Amino acid sequence: MNSIFSDLLKYGPTEGSTPIENFTTEIFKYLLRVDDEILRFILIACDKESYMGSKLRIDSQVDIGKGPVDILITDDCSFGIVIENKIDASFQDKQIRRYKECAELRWSKNNCILALTKNIYEFDEKIGKPDHTLYWSDVAEFIDKQHSKPKSQLLDNFFNFLKEGKMALNKVKWNLVEGMEEKENLIHMLRVVLDKFVGDGMLVKKPGKKESTGKGWDVFSYEVPATKEKTDIVFNNSDATLYFRIEDKGNKYAKLERCPISKNHKILGKLDFKILHFFPLEATEQMNVLSKFIVDAVAKIKDL
Repeated sequence: MNSIFSDLLKYGPTEGSTPIENFTTEIFKYLLRVDDEILRFILIACDKESYMGSKLRIDSQVDIGKGPVDILITDDCSFGIVIENKIDASFQDKQIRRYKECAELRWSKNNCILALTKNIYEFDEKIGKPDHTLYWSDVAEFIDKQHSKPKSQLLDNFFNFLKEGKMALNKVKWNLVEGMEEKENLIHMLRVVLDKFVGDGMLVKKPGKKESTGKGWDVFSYEVPATKEKTDIVFNNSDATLYFRIEDKGNKYAKLERCPISKNHKILGKLDFKILHFFPLEATEQMNVLSKFIVDAVAKIKDL
């Protein structure tokens, strides 16, 4: 087994980019080899915990048939987990589909394609859909909240690296009202919450609608299944308030409060961060507040 430093030396910067994805892949591969708790966390995420304790090989840049995969966990014969790491890059056309085809040829149905990403991706038939998705923020939260202590110096430094690279759920601080960095932390946290609700079937992303940002507000367009209402979630920069809105051009829902930034929308829920007890909370508690905000608004729609 090569040392982590030898593996890192294989990579160098290319024009217009840094080798951050490769570096992260190699460090995480090493942690999977030496830290049983991290390995168990990934096996559970892939529904393969029963292989904990088996003699496993964990390698990077392994060619399984149609190009190298970032990380491969296998017992060499009966099963395989392919981990594809994305931080700033995008998925290639048919990338996940290719990996799945190769994995099924090699291990039949006993395989898993895990997308491990910094950002939220919309997986479609063009790219292919992974069996499971994890965010680097999930890994960071596990290291911070669930991993036993004391942590190794390497693991502790890796957690700090994830925070510095905005791959962890950074707590939103009081200067959200005027700080761009804090707004980015909030938006990232909200994206994670929304994506999990999409995975649970509570929300559906509107087809053809893209996230709109940079005009004084950030708009996330989603639909609630089994309703025909047009809804979205909007963060208004000027008043530091998050709105869950429903379109109401005909004033059908006259009893609902009108949204101050659009005469055609009514408010199903709002979080005013200027008065809300939010900033003293830890990041996971803040995420719970955002989750409850979504759940309550969806329940309100169904009662209209």
